[in-house]
Amino acid sequence: MTLTFTPSPAPIEHATSRSFPILDILHPREHMRLIAVSGSLALGGAIISRVVFNWALWQAVALVLTVMAVPATIKWRSDTRCFGRAAAVAGALVTLQGLHTVEHVTQWVQRHILHEPLRQANGLLSPANSEWIHFLWNWSVMIPVVYLMSKGMRGFWGGRSSHGHLPTHSNTPTCSFGISRSLESSTPSALTTSPPRVYPESWGRAAGLT
Repeated sequence: MTLTFTPSPAPIEHATSRSFPILDILHPREHMRLIAVSGSLALGGAIISRVVFNWALWQAVALVLTVMAVPATIKWRSDTRCFGRAAAVAGALVTLQGLHTVEHVTQWVQRHILHEPLRQANGLLSPANSEWIHFLWNWSVMIPVVYLMSKGMRGFWGGRSSHGHLPTHSNTPTCSFGISRSLESSTPSALTTSPPRVYPESWGRAAGLT
């Protein structure tokens, strides 16, 4: 991935990863204390909500994500000033997709390590365990990917970003137009099943064009 950084208005501390500049973008830098304090408050709030108020796990996780969105936004704005917009978008995209990966790994652990039933292996944000959510998420990710490619991102990761995970979650919701609800209820996660293959003409049928 090749990104062009704009000159920083001030010297950047901790910029030592010349071979892997993405590490410099992901580094908290001067926001380390803010992120640490926010993370502590978010974690404490999540524990209290679970123990005292008996919140569901996904509600506690949503609380953590909401709290951490504040320091994350502040850092990404700082990244824009220090490295330029393209680099800041790359850093934000890596962070968000990293969280997405954590959700999928959690589902895998629940299903294959803890041997939970399919309906219960829903990850940390169970209401988001829907192929329609993944459909919207992945096409939303496509926008910054196209932007980054227009700014010079190329090579293996550029191809994987646009041709890897995206088609899987694009096909599955389309297939649901022609599949019974009973089949849909038996495949709650893309981790455990392979989506049916969709041919181009099925997009037209799904949209009512043919």
